[in-house]
Amino acid sequence: MKLIRILLLLKMARIELSRILHPGSVKSVSINEKRVNHDIVSKTALFFFIYFAFFFVSVMLISIEDKDIVSSTTAVIASLSNIGPGLGVVGPTGNYAAFTSFSKVILSFCMIAGRLEFLPILVLFMPSVWKRKMIK
Repeated sequence: MKLIRILLLLKMARIELSRILHPGSVKSVSINEKRVNHDIVSKTALFFFIYFAFFFVSVMLISIEDKDIVSSTTAVIASLSNIGPGLGVVGPTGNYAAFTSFSKVILSFCMIAGRLEFLPILVLFMPSVWKRKMIK
């Protein structure tokens, strides 16, 4: 999760909250005094949703094992964000050896999705991408 995406989402949330108080106001998200296209803002919100959906599903799948919630959660965060060690079992002095093969596959998928971004990974799983196109 890049800092510019978080900044964009925070600005979008502030504008949406001010629209509750002032429904007739017209405001747009801007960064460095430059207006950000609404399409970019909506794609950033989509990315944010997909990121946390991956996070939530991965934590639920990893927590099937009998690991503590701190180890499971930080293992997923470390894998999605490619940041290195987590806390608990996967802390600076630990490793991922305590996880089962199923969990390692989930965490490996999280590492790939986090490194390559989520949208290209999701596109790979769309059936329309794999259909053979007929050239006429």
